Amino acid sequence: MPEIFSEGPVHRLNRIAKYSPYSKLPQYELVTLIVKSNDNLKQEQFAMQLLQMFKDIFKAEGIPLELYAYEIVSISHNSGIIEFLDDCLTIDELKRRDSSLVEVVKGRNRLRNFVRSLAAYSLVTYLLQVKDRHNGNIMICRDGSLRHIDYGFFISNSPGKGVEMERSVPFKLPGEYVEVLGGLDSKHFQEFRKLFYQGFNALRKHQDRILILVNLMYSSHGTTMPCFERGEQCIQELERRFNPESIHTDAELSVFCQGYRPQ
Repeated sequence: MPEIFSEGPVHRLNRIAKYSPYSKLPQYELVTLIVKSNDNLKQEQFAMQLLQMFKDIFKAEGIPLELYAYEIVSISHNSGIIEFLDDCLTIDELKRRDSSLVEVVKGRNRLRNFVRSLAAYSLVTYLLQVKDRHNGNIMICRDGSLRHIDYGFFISNSPGKGVEMERSVPFKLPGEYVEVLGGLDSKHFQEFRKLFYQGFNALRKHQDRILILVNLMYSSHGTTMPCFERGEQCIQELERRFNPESIHTDAELSVFCQGYRPQ
């Protein structure tokens, strides 16, 4: 999709290699990075640790959900390095280029990747209460998969002055995304519901691993990390999201996860 996406990483590597004095070295590689200052990246780094753990759990359970934990190195209390996400652009940028998700996610493989990543990030935003989810913080890739960026607000802290508008719904599922899937009655929307259920079940099974990591970070950093601003209460709320009071059986879990009933 050359009209929508910019130069791909392979093409850029080959182009720069033509005049780079280091291109003949066996370990030659082109790495794109974002250097940030006046920003504490420890919370963002913690979020990527959690995403990687979610991803590992999905893989161990054989569930085809797609997440991408990008590399972050916190150098000091107010600086660090972030991996630049190649072959992706924000939904906001996509719209400014007079394009749409429907146009990008054409073809069976791209739509498959979109469904799998949409279900995975829906679980992440619900369980970790990731907020500030707008078109500037969600990216679409050339292969059709979604990637969320900017985890400045999750677990307990929210943008604004204490007004938590995003706590009224479990997670955001814009109508545009449903349109890409083909509508509420489409097979792709049913696949989204099925994957959400399977992923939630897998994460519940391994919730102790996730809760141990969260508790370790809280005991190390306390409320100095914004995501822990409500103290131990936010960890208790996270555990309750894994274990809603209304769920006692697998059938009740399937209904809780958008009505999907296992066959």
